[in-house]
Amino acid sequence: MVDVVSRGFVDVVAAVKLAFVIVFLPAYVVLIWLFARHPIFKSNIVYHIMLHMGIMNCFHLVTTAYACVMDYAPTAFYFYAVMACSYLRYSHTWAIPLLNLILAANRLLVILRLSSAKDAVTKASVTEFEEFVFHTSIYLVWATVLTFPVLFYISKIEATYKVHVHSYTHEEQNPLAVALTYFSLSINAATLLAYVALVAGIAYQVRFLYNKATKISSVEGRVILQAVLTFVLFSGTATAGNYFPEEASPYVTTIFAAFLVMIPCFVFLIHVGFNPLVRHHFVNFLLPGKSVSSSHVFHVDNTRSKASNATRRSSILPS
Repeated sequence: MVDVVSRGFVDVVAAVKLAFVIVFLPAYVVLIWLFARHPIFKSNIVYHIMLHMGIMNCFHLVTTAYACVMDYAPTAFYFYAVMACSYLRYSHTWAIPLLNLILAANRLLVILRLSSAKDAVTKASVTEFEEFVFHTSIYLVWATVLTFPVLFYISKIEATYKVHVHSYTHEEQNPLAVALTYFSLSINAATLLAYVALVAGIAYQVRFLYNKATKISSVEGRVILQAVLTFVLFSGTATAGNYFPEEASPYVTTIFAAFLVMIPCFVFLIHVGFNPLVRHHFVNFLLPGKSVSSSHVFHVDNTRSKASNATRRSSILPS
């Protein structure tokens, strides 16, 4: 088996990764700014969840940028910088499944609320409680992330950047690392169940709550496809990474590691591509005056409902 990859192959992979970082890191910054500043996003909890996912993905892309520097110049390896990047990578691996579960639970509860609430007052009170629960859940995720440096120090987890396979790694046999890995797998399983329930809820609403002429197309189709793609990219690849064979060729390992670091970029495309509302404002921010059509923008009002909107029919589109 080849022990190391060729210099030319390393340069090509590093160039591709760096190109993704150069394009998508600023794009994520714009997206985060929109979610944090634009009134239509600030008032909706689902975009608040996406905002925090975007922040974690920005951290991930920053670590990728430093990895590209080390790929081009191995002498740029600095112990504390590598430890900081390894910590950010581990935090991303921990936080994203939790935020993804929170997002799936939010969408599921929106469906349950729309199908069970009888009046605007009930919808408003349930949504107010949802906002408190989801905001608290997000802050708890960040609280756990902030404890990782202490946990790393106490458990003595060794984290580094392996130049020969061009990826950040940590000591997988450490008891804490094993426990966190299995916990993340359980979170991924719970997220899958939430998405299955989400699809079932959409099918129920289309079949029984709306008229029989309603078909699963447009909005509902994007829901199902987005849920599947998001789960596969976040959870499927993370699970595959946990069980990736150590004896694999360095070329295969390098390509797989490069694919993993591009996951935040693919998720960005999914969120923008499957959410016309986000795409509309994102394009308007980049190209003022070049507005994309918003005639087919569907949006679930996940803020406090008003009585005048109690009878409005909503389409379900998880963001």
